[in-house]
Amino acid sequence: MDQKCPSCFSTNVSYDGKSGELVCEECGTIIDAFAVDDSVEFVENTTGGASLVSRFVTHEGEGAGIVASRSVTFKKGGDRIENVSALLRIDGDRNVVDFAKSIYQDAVEKRLTYRRSARITAAACVYLAARYKNKELMLIDMAEKCQLDVTNVFRAFSDLCFKLNLKVPFHDPCLFVARFAYALGLGQQTSDVIKISTTFVRRMKTDFITLGRYPTGVIAAALIFACRSLGIHKSVDDLVKVVNLHHSTIKKRMMEFAQTESAKLTTET
Repeated sequence: MDQKCPSCFSTNVSYDGKSGELVCEECGTIIDAFAVDDSVEFVENTTGGASLVSRFVTHEGEGAGIVASRSVTFKKGGDRIENVSALLRIDGDRNVVDFAKSIYQDAVEKRLTYRRSARITAAACVYLAARYKNKELMLIDMAEKCQLDVTNVFRAFSDLCFKLNLKVPFHDPCLFVARFAYALGLGQQTSDVIKISTTFVRRMKTDFITLGRYPTGVIAAALIFACRSLGIHKSVDDLVKVVNLHHSTIKKRMMEFAQTESAKLTTET
């Protein structure tokens, strides 16, 4: 075919006569979907006999030459999920990996992969499965290790959650405080910063500042407050380099906390 995949630009595409879908054999993207006419219609010909005028598509597809594209898509999607899981070092948790594969198959069946890169979809499925199974995994970490755009992965993740009706638990920001504290290079004061930052995060949770927000913004604000309380000079710029967020997001979390009653307390209370 002369069709070209919009995701990987490969011309290796095939038509699945059973599902009526045009699928890229390289990345698994469903390029287009067609209505399939499986009815049989006869008309009377000039000799008084009957002639077949419509095309019949069997249950097995349009002949032996047609590739079972959906099976190929499942197989390649499963392979990509295994690769993503290996990069994240969670391939040993088969509950997460198998659930991610199940999500991918549901996404294909509901055509949620339509005009979306299979790599993005596979990564989103792994992240969704990890969140669902309460694994400590941040979206930005996964995107970096898989060399994918974090915005595209997040969109695919949100789309899967909504259209597959999957509710994932919120990340507890306290789980990731230590990771970012160590990245700041605080030396012997790291443990003290972690302890105080965790206290700040818990207070933010009490004031509902963490609800519906990226955990990294909350953590960055807490780390700045903790450093300042210990006399350690760390600017917003320093945190931007660690958490990969915009200055305005971090400053907004700080302003939100400053307006709460908890901001009037000390780290000892």
